[in-house]
Amino acid sequence: MRYSPFLNIGSIEAPRTMKGCATKTRMGTTTRSAMSANLIMSSRSALFSDMHRIVRSRFVACNSKNVAQCFYINFACTMRIPMHIVLGLGNPGEEYERTRHNAGRMLVERLHATHDFSLWKSEKKPPMQIALGELSGKKTTLVLPDTFMNRSGQVAAHFIRNKTGAENLVVVYDDLDMPLGSMKLSFGRSSGGHNGVESIIKALKTKDFVRVRLGVAPKTPKGLAKKPLGEERVVKFLLGKFSSDQEAELKKTFKRAIEAIEAVVVDGHQAAMNRFN
Repeated sequence: MRYSPFLNIGSIEAPRTMKGCATKTRMGTTTRSAMSANLIMSSRSALFSDMHRIVRSRFVACNSKNVAQCFYINFACTMRIPMHIVLGLGNPGEEYERTRHNAGRMLVERLHATHDFSLWKSEKKPPMQIALGELSGKKTTLVLPDTFMNRSGQVAAHFIRNKTGAENLVVVYDDLDMPLGSMKLSFGRSSGGHNGVESIIKALKTKDFVRVRLGVAPKTPKGLAKKPLGEERVVKFLLGKFSSDQEAELKKTFKRAIEAIEAVVVDGHQAAMNRFN
């Protein structure tokens, strides 16, 4: 039996390569808790490193109580290839679903539903959900923080270890300075008063990451943003839910925003900004 670099149990059908990855299918028996723990460990070894991308190596893990119940897990092997993290800002919990302040979270959920990503995997430290997949053939991880908005930075910092890695982070969020139905890409700008973005800037100690800003403000007759006046009105507005008509308009924006995110992943943020802004 050869030792697996990812598990303390089971067997491996092929020796390690120079990158530490098995060239053939790994097979073994484990408990559900061990399986989950090793998935997390695997992710952290590569996904959470700034300039790494996962390489899929299929492993079949069987619940020891029911060997017939098997799961396919993608394990990560370390390689020096950039990987993008798409993080949707919002507040967790049913009471905040479909609210304007959760527009970023809603977009990432839409992206997950319309593209080839794994099921959401819940993590506790820090609280978040992650899904692995691809955008236009490029490995991408979707992230939904399960922290409140002003603590989003601890989730971003879990993935990004240095300023260079921050360039592969795409943060999606609501923007009260833009009218509903609008979308804009930006890079390296200030938080604009958004608590979630400010939390990320402080945690990463850099502003150099991509933002996808989704307009949520009411429109004037000329199509400009009409921002509510006063802190109390702003909070009430942001925590209010979209009407059915507003949500239909937002979904049209989502289509263009997802295309913009794919352009960032494939062509880089500058080319994407030139195309979509």
